[in-house]
Amino acid sequence: MKAIVLAAGRGSRMGKSSKNLPKSFMKINRGERLIECILKKFLKKKIKVTIVTGYKSFLFKYLKNDYVEIKKNSRWKSTNISASLYHADETLCKEDCIISYADIYYHDSAINLLMNNTNKNCITILSYSNWKKLWIKRFKNPLSDLESFKLGKNKRLVEIGNKPKSIKDINGQYMGLFKITPTAWKKIKKFLKNNKIDLFKLDITTLFNIVITNDICPIFVKNYSDAWFEVDSYKDFKILRKSIEN
Repeated sequence: MKAIVLAAGRGSRMGKSSKNLPKSFMKINRGERLIECILKKFLKKKIKVTIVTGYKSFLFKYLKNDYVEIKKNSRWKSTNISASLYHADETLCKEDCIISYADIYYHDSAINLLMNNTNKNCITILSYSNWKKLWIKRFKNPLSDLESFKLGKNKRLVEIGNKPKSIKDINGQYMGLFKITPTAWKKIKKFLKNNKIDLFKLDITTLFNIVITNDICPIFVKNYSDAWFEVDSYKDFKILRKSIEN
């Protein structure tokens, strides 16, 4: 098993704080950067990591070692996050991979859930159980930012990423953490190629919806209840740092 950390974006909603540094370089705990916190969790389990960079790519070089490789998405400005995922295509075709966004905070237990999952030929994503409490902290109207997340039988995902009409459309919260098998990845690539869909223009939830709608492979959901946070704005960053300090 290997890990892929998607860290190409600038994080423009962070304002001035991301002018000179990637968003994942924000210091969250006693001087530790968010990207360092993520890497530490994988390295502790001796899982090799590919970091896909873009904005200020040269700054990530100090993280490179025998367990961490750096790949650059040179088209990060004009492509979407799925393009960064594709930069790890060789690894995705050979090994089960855990994919992590670079702007999220979570505990080791999240990785354990994905490592212990035995489902084959599928995608497994984590859903944050306490999303309601978190979104109340972040937004006056949670529905203004939340996306649909609907489950069917056996915790199989049937919809994600659309604008919800009501809270009933939300059965969980996609965390930016998932595992994909080589068989599932190859099936997705084949479908997109055959239907002339440009992977480089897709965000991950749109990609998931294509997988669901066309029954390319099952997407299963596992619930995660420990601490989790995503950093979209400087306000988010302050809330995260305060919660860690407390």
